[in-house]
Amino acid sequence: MSDQAVTLIVGASRGIGAEFVKQIAQSHPSNKVIATVRSPRSFDQANVETLELDINCPDSVEAAATKVERLDTVIVSAAIGSDEFLLTTSEERFREYMDTNILAPFRVVKAFLSALRAGKSKKIILLSSLSGSLAKQKGARWGQRGPYAVTKAAVNMLAVQFDNELRDDGFTVIPIHPGWVATDMGNAFAEGASPVDESVTGMIKVIESLKHDDSASFFQWDGQEVPW
Repeated sequence: MSDQAVTLIVGASRGIGAEFVKQIAQSHPSNKVIATVRSPRSFDQANVETLELDINCPDSVEAAATKVERLDTVIVSAAIGSDEFLLTTSEERFREYMDTNILAPFRVVKAFLSALRAGKSKKIILLSSLSGSLAKQKGARWGQRGPYAVTKAAVNMLAVQFDNELRDDGFTVIPIHPGWVATDMGNAFAEGASPVDESVTGMIKVIESLKHDDSASFFQWDGQEVPW
């Protein structure tokens, strides 16, 4: 088995995902980063390989997975979010949230599971949100709420259930809150968000320092644990 670590970033076209690609590739030039994109694009780093993948299309995810033999870490960054209230959200719109924020990470992990089993560190990282914390959302009158919060709470449970089924096989699975970040999604809620690079730098430190016993813990970008 090659000693070259391989990291898959799902949702790398822009924002947090693109910054993950940039920072991991630059800090680990001898390793490989696979960046999934819906349409062709290039990255500056020589150790980045792009992989076309539409997270909302099961056939696309399955086809992409056949091209990857081994992975050490999967980071699922893709998501949608807006400042919508639950009771004014249409069922069609709610289904969009569920497909992108819940079913997409589910199908990605299942599709790439054999590649992860062939890797060493076997880390699965699901980008979540403080909005998915039941403790933080109870009585909340601020932040990202509604269907976004519902689906991020489901992402947290997805991580816990993945851990239940994979922990004994050496996997480490966590949801992680990136903070309020100045991306297209973050800026849609309000101004004053933190820079993307600061959030990603912090999350990479958390991911790289993870121990197997940390699996099924809920962290945020600065390493603090978040209540469920």
